[in-house]
Amino acid sequence: MEVNLMKALFKKIKKQWQLQAIALFGMTVLFLFSYLPLFEIIIAFKDYSINMGLEGIFTSNWVGLKWFKEFFGFYRFGEILKNTLILSILKLLFTFPAPILLALLLNEM
Repeated sequence: MEVNLMKALFKKIKKQWQLQAIALFGMTVLFLFSYLPLFEIIIAFKDYSINMGLEGIFTSNWVGLKWFKEFFGFYRFGEILKNTLILSILKLLFTFPAPILLALLLNEM
């Protein structure tokens, strides 16, 4: 009975190969942009240099919060934070209303 079930499953998959290809593409994109960056978070807690290459992520020494302390203690940190907040607020003010206005205009037609 299980053999017949497996044959039916493979027959269904073979029949819907386009759907399977689209699903595989979507899962690949999800993996690349959602799960792969999680491994790169390790770099923030290690003494890593870009010259070390990919193996440097796993072989470099752990430094804990050293890089965070250095960044937050940087003498221009306040200016960097202020500029980031200003740019983010301006981006929201100028880009958020445009699609809503466009949707309202299209809805009124």
